Amino acid sequence: MDEEFQGRNLLHRKYDVIFVIIPIFIAGLIIFNILFHIRIVSKPVSTQDELLETVVESALAGKRTVHLKSYVQPSEDVLDNIFQETFNRDMYMGAEIHHYKYSYVQKGSYYKVKVQIGKPSLLASLFTRIRVRMIAEHLKKLGNDYDKVKAAHDYLIKLNKYNYIKGGAFSCLYGRESACNGYAYSFYLIMQELGIPVTCDFGFNHVWNRVQLDGYWYNIDVTFDDTGYAEPYYGYFLKNNEDWTEHDYGLSDAPSSLPVKGRSARQNYFLIPNYRLIGIGICVLAAVGLFFLARILRKAWNRRELKRIQEELEMQEKARLLFEEQLKKKQEAFAAQDHNIW
Repeated sequence: MDEEFQGRNLLHRKYDVIFVIIPIFIAGLIIFNILFHIRIVSKPVSTQDELLETVVESALAGKRTVHLKSYVQPSEDVLDNIFQETFNRDMYMGAEIHHYKYSYVQKGSYYKVKVQIGKPSLLASLFTRIRVRMIAEHLKKLGNDYDKVKAAHDYLIKLNKYNYIKGGAFSCLYGRESACNGYAYSFYLIMQELGIPVTCDFGFNHVWNRVQLDGYWYNIDVTFDDTGYAEPYYGYFLKNNEDWTEHDYGLSDAPSSLPVKGRSARQNYFLIPNYRLIGIGICVLAAVGLFFLARILRKAWNRRELKRIQEELEMQEKARLLFEEQLKKKQEAFAAQDHNIW
């Protein structure tokens, strides 16, 4: 009984250790994730350019919060260049930054500055790169650059839903909700993969594109062409400056805009597989597979346990027989002794 009690007590202690270790491990991962995305810069910066450079470097390293000291007061006009500078250096990482905010307090001769950057995630950048390449592979099947541009334009509009709170190419391609930068960055990245000259134009809290076809640059705004209806608007599709109305500014050198022609938006949308549906299907299959794998492992474990118990019973039976044999011998020996005494 004592041995059985000690065994159960030891088993309970093992479970207690597991239940303590798991929360500590999860808490450690959360703390690590928070600390990984924070950068504290000890060396003070002395100019606005140094301040911008420090923030951009932090964003490229996947940091979301930057703490630094500055001898100059932060300027919003300078910090607004975070988007373009980051995007120019690493388009995939820059495509995930959709907002920033900063605060500062004066501490004697310097300013204590805190800059928070909207989701410059290394993992999101990697998944964005994968999805863009998959989309581009399907668009390469089209005959000419015009069809590829129109297909990308139509696909993004039918895929994405405008949401000014969210942003970035990852949110557009995976979450299907984003602000203007999600449309523009995604279009830019797809054009880059297709080898079609393209730009991202920034201004007045908005991002749009220009794309080059047949030697001319055309203005294109995928966001403005998404009116929320089933079909795109095409009012900002491959326009020259004269037709680029009700917009910030355009930098087209084309003598005239290009007409809308070719495949419909629906055809262009279904040209590319529904990766969300595929992902859900894979998850369902994986869940079913894991269920059956768990059952198989459970059966194997039960068989192993039954075999172990059977072996223990056989050992106990052998021990019992051996004990009875020894007991019988002892009884015979004691009986012989008793006989000799009498």
